[in-house]
Amino acid sequence: MEDITVYQIGGFFIAVTLFMLVVWNFVLTLKFNRVKKQYRRMMDGAGIDNLEGVLTDIQDRMAGLRDRQQLQESEIKAIAQAFGQFKGHVGFHRYNAFAEQGNDMSFSLALINAQQDGVVLSGLHSRDETYVYAKPLTGGESPYALTPEEKQAITLALQQS
Repeated sequence: MEDITVYQIGGFFIAVTLFMLVVWNFVLTLKFNRVKKQYRRMMDGAGIDNLEGVLTDIQDRMAGLRDRQQLQESEIKAIAQAFGQFKGHVGFHRYNAFAEQGNDMSFSLALINAQQDGVVLSGLHSRDETYVYAKPLTGGESPYALTPEEKQAITLALQQS
């Protein structure tokens, strides 16, 4: 048997490595041609010369949209908070204030917001006269004594929320 020299072993490994690199280069060339063909098919008729510029422009627009969306979200929160301050809940209760006259012509009307701030209007109707009272509300309480009918109107208004 012939003695195998180090040069022969080294040459064999170089030849195998070179063969593997040629095969790998061939595979990569096929993949690149396939991607290139797909790219040309995608861009065919699009009239776009610089795809990178288009993508950069799209990213810039998306960043601008995100900023506008955040601004709109904060504005919506501010509007929702301000909307809670409006007198949006209404409770209306009719009753007979004077038992001897028998009509439900008297009323209590509560106009309050989500924080239970607002006003209660009461109209007491008798045969000869009508009295109207207004009592302010803060947190559902008034510095003036509330009648059971006024409390009922407040309860009806709160049930709307």
